Amino acid sequence: MKAIVFDRVSSSEQKEGQSLEAQRKGNNEYAKQNKLRIVKAWSVDESASKEEDRKIFFQAVEYLRENNIKHILFDKVDRCCRGFKAAVLIEALFEKEDVTFHFTRQNLVIHKNSPAHDKTQLYFHIMFAKIYVENLKGEIKKGSNLRLEKGLWNYKAPYGYKNVRDAKNQASVSIS
Repeated sequence: MKAIVFDRVSSSEQKEGQSLEAQRKGNNEYAKQNKLRIVKAWSVDESASKEEDRKIFFQAVEYLRENNIKHILFDKVDRCCRGFKAAVLIEALFEKEDVTFHFTRQNLVIHKNSPAHDKTQLYFHIMFAKIYVENLKGEIKKGSNLRLEKGLWNYKAPYGYKNVRDAKNQASVSIS
């Protein structure tokens, strides 16, 4: 049975670590144990919190469809989806297009005939991932507002200014 693999981290900083390699290794072992032949694999740094920016993920889905592949492997649900747009797509793929999703580290396999309990488990994982993203947004906003209250700069300097750091390594802006 042919399969594709999608390994993902959220940032280029995380890409420098071991996560992608660990995901790849786990997914390859899972594929071997379950007699799945990997025909294409993606290892990307692509945030899942801004779903409209997930170009590589949507390219992988398109490849799956164009090549009539019925199995896709992810390390965990949050490597696949952290929001509702992708969740709707995933559900359509397994319910209407007979694609099987394998979340290898969670031992969760979802297809159109999966028991309600397994599908519910998938939806819970998606909700927890969505909560994580929304909480992170709130924490970032809270931190940015606090920096502004302290007179600190949150962003790159506008044109004509330069980025500088003080003795405490706090960012600020000065005129070039």
